[in-house]
Amino acid sequence: MKPGYQQANVVILHKDLADDFEAFCRANSSPLPLLYRSKCGEWSCGPLATGSDIREDCPEYCVFENGVLMKKVASLSSYTPQLQDMVTFYLGCSFGFESALKAAGVPVRNVEQGKNVSMYKTSVACIRAGQFHCPMVVSMRPVPEDKLDNAAQSTHGIPLAHGGPVHIGDPSIYMCNATSTPLGVSVRPRQRSHFCFSSCAIECTIVDMFKQNAIIAPSSENKRLSSAGFLQSPLLSSRGIRALFLQDELLKACLSLSHSSSVLITTGFPTHYMHNPPEETDGPPGAIAMAAMLQALRKEVVIVTDGRALEMNQHIMRDAIKKGASIIADLVFLRYSLVVLGVDLSCLVRTGSYCTMFSECVCVCVCVLSNWGGYAVACALYVLNLCPIHWRYLHSGLGLSLTPDQQSLWMACLPTVAKEEEMLHILVKYGVRSGKTANLGLEVDGLTFHPYHSDVIQRLRNLTLA
Repeated sequence: MKPGYQQANVVILHKDLADDFEAFCRANSSPLPLLYRSKCGEWSCGPLATGSDIREDCPEYCVFENGVLMKKVASLSSYTPQLQDMVTFYLGCSFGFESALKAAGVPVRNVEQGKNVSMYKTSVACIRAGQFHCPMVVSMRPVPEDKLDNAAQSTHGIPLAHGGPVHIGDPSIYMCNATSTPLGVSVRPRQRSHFCFSSCAIECTIVDMFKQNAIIAPSSENKRLSSAGFLQSPLLSSRGIRALFLQDELLKACLSLSHSSSVLITTGFPTHYMHNPPEETDGPPGAIAMAAMLQALRKEVVIVTDGRALEMNQHIMRDAIKKGASIIADLVFLRYSLVVLGVDLSCLVRTGSYCTMFSECVCVCVCVLSNWGGYAVACALYVLNLCPIHWRYLHSGLGLSLTPDQQSLWMACLPTVAKEEEMLHILVKYGVRSGKTANLGLEVDGLTFHPYHSDVIQRLRNLTLA
């Protein structure tokens, strides 16, 4: 396509359906990027092109009656009387970002092979508006592994051409069968390429709509989350735990959590076998901080503890809720595959594997810094979900953008010095002691809450809200 021009898909329907269809486009802006809605009986599209006449401009038109394709014609002029009561919608097309891909050094295989792009119908449902509803359709372009970041970054800034990818990788996991026949043509991938899927408007609007009787994480956040310095405190060196930091581990853990629907959190280690209860103060506060943020992100969260400590932890949870903790997690066992978080209960061993009581789960994310790690995960999830690229990818480009109310809810779930100090008071009330010293007070692993832990929490908040 000539630089500076945008290809448009066209849908013409009766004025009685126009408002619903516009609402459908607004709710599904990725597959249906709305370039222009005409007035009733308007043939031109002034904001997009001069001297246009939609009755004659397209090389071919599909004419549907009562949801059935009746004919294909080269002109709509003979339908001018009917078109007086119809509205034209101009929708963006992914061909509009192919020049940006080339400029970013990403090969466009369908162009190289002289083919149309491959398109697949997915199992992902578009958000319904009025009588319009359908599964989303995606176009597929094979992208070399070392060009995936370039492809995502170069297309994200072009939302009127469907924007960035809505899925990268194995199509059978999420969208469509890898062996399914494309709606268009097959484009041959090369070695070390990944399937890169973008929303598509063609089949979404022209096929499924008519069947319903109607005539488809940015660099700044990565730097904040991937750095081993997300928890920067002079305490780290003196505690001998800096070696436990692994580059990008926090980012990868939060990406796994953000894409999950259910999260199981385990915590509570019986450190003080000479005391009753034997639990320590390191673990539960971090677990509850994570659970609060995950629930605000609409994840199903369950905190698991052993039977001996179940009643005590139920009391701790109730007291935390009474004091304003944003959490309603259940203390029960789950039996299906999910993401598992261990807080001061699992450990990283020399082989690079995690040693934990669970053997069958999707993945294990371990907070090796216990409460500090739990606070960091809660804060990092907040930062990650504010990223527009991640938010769009997470929701397949469907639905509305993040609202101020959602952001306010997430912010309210961030750890604060006051909330975590109150949490320690609750633990002390039930006899939970410091892990290193067995002191019954506002202390975790031999460090008093003020000034040590409060300093870490405040540093995290400052970085998170910067």
